[in-house]
Amino acid sequence: MKRIKKNLVVAGAVACFLGMNMVTFAAEIPQEVHEKINPKAVIIRENVPSEEAMKDTTYYQGPNQGSTAIDTRDTSWNVWGASEDAVVGGVSGAYPVGYSEHIKDGEVLDTWHYTRTYLSEVFKRGDSGRVWERGTVRAKGSFCDYGVWDSYTHIVKYGTEE
Repeated sequence: MKRIKKNLVVAGAVACFLGMNMVTFAAEIPQEVHEKINPKAVIIRENVPSEEAMKDTTYYQGPNQGSTAIDTRDTSWNVWGASEDAVVGGVSGAYPVGYSEHIKDGEVLDTWHYTRTYLSEVFKRGDSGRVWERGTVRAKGSFCDYGVWDSYTHIVKYGTEE
């Protein structure tokens, strides 16, 4: 009986020591961010009236906001959604990310436009707001836990000023 108690005490001490080391080890793991394409993202084209665009904080960050006149029959848009996995405050989740670019003959054009991304059902979660730039425009929303990702739809909007 003494031998069993002694073995239990030793086993408990080893488990406690290993548990403390595991906690220390887990705290030292870097919180890397990995981006992955989201093929289920819903893409929506939405041009914005000038009055509404001017309310966006990034609207005036680029020089000469007007886009060069381009025959839209010769152009297309590449638009996609992605997510950046992360752990924030011990909670696993991801940031919604959206991209858009105006293309002609395989080249990204210098068109002034926006990208916006968020998760939505009834309410918007992780909204990036409109990000206005030229070329490939990347919009990153705020962190959402995986429960939100499982319950909501990833939306990526893009467009130009009307």
